Amino acid sequence: MKQLFLSTFGQPRTGDVLFAQYVDETLKSVRTIVRGDPIPRLPPGIPLPFVGLYKHFGEELYINNLDQDPNEFITYIGEVTIQ
Repeated sequence: MKQLFLSTFGQPRTGDVLFAQYVDETLKSVRTIVRGDPIPRLPPGIPLPFVGLYKHFGEELYINNLDQDPNEFITYIGEVTIQ
């Protein structure tokens, strides 16, 4: 069976650690983030009372600036702190 591919742009954290692990095992996923976009930082990457900890899944393609050469985009795997 072929693995499904998911590509998102500016995606917030959408689930907990178990959800992130499930998606990583089930899909090939790439999240594209542009520097300065606040949405991928939500919800915060710290445990929230009564809710828990949200995590990113998949590979992250980080674009430092919109005029950047695509060959210089930074790629991360899993959760990354964006500064």
